[in-house]
Amino acid sequence: MTRGKTILFCTSWDDGYRQDAKIAGLLDRFNLKGTFFVTVNYGIKGLTRTEIRNLATNHEIGSHTLNHPDLAKIPKDIAAYEITQSKNSLEAMVDREIESFCYPFGRYNSSVVEIVKKAGYKFARTTGRLNMNLIENRYLIAPTFAVVPRLISIQTMKAFLQSPLRALLYVAKPEFEIISRVNKKGIFFHLWGHSWDIERCDYWGRLASFFSYVSENYKIRPVTFSELVKKYTEDSY
Repeated sequence: MTRGKTILFCTSWDDGYRQDAKIAGLLDRFNLKGTFFVTVNYGIKGLTRTEIRNLATNHEIGSHTLNHPDLAKIPKDIAAYEITQSKNSLEAMVDREIESFCYPFGRYNSSVVEIVKKAGYKFARTTGRLNMNLIENRYLIAPTFAVVPRLISIQTMKAFLQSPLRALLYVAKPEFEIISRVNKKGIFFHLWGHSWDIERCDYWGRLASFFSYVSENYKIRPVTFSELVKKYTEDSY
């Protein structure tokens, strides 16, 4: 049984589709936490107001804009409206401050980042890979691993090549190898994805297996995205 140091274990889920409720149930089953970045106007495919409020009971709600546009490609005034009004709408739903933001498609520019700051968000997430120990800019925080990666990134392949041969056993499930690397020389493991993607690929069993494996084999401290940044800052890693 692997143990080692305590790992800050965070999950975040983009878009706010109805399957997010199933993600929350899985997280609750393993006493884990999630941050759900909600797109407010997803209509019939999206979470209802009641479902969003229910998620907020045990997990964090973050903003993913009103309509999920590419913020780097639209006029600044429209981007500002998308970013600001989504925060206002979600705060009215859950009756608490919305601290976190996630850039749709992972796309942003300097103007978009400034708008996010001015709107009153404290933290923002990108869609980078293999970040396990570094938070330099609170508005450009990269996660560790996508639960349904489209392609194995160059960084991930390099990590495999630098690992012992046993890493080859985990090529089909690289999250198992990466959590091992975090245990050796990282601080946090931040898993992200989309619930609709998990449904599309039928990854529910795989995700449950990973959560079970982590819970049984590692010392973890479950945190939301905001809690991850705050704890990182408090401990001055």
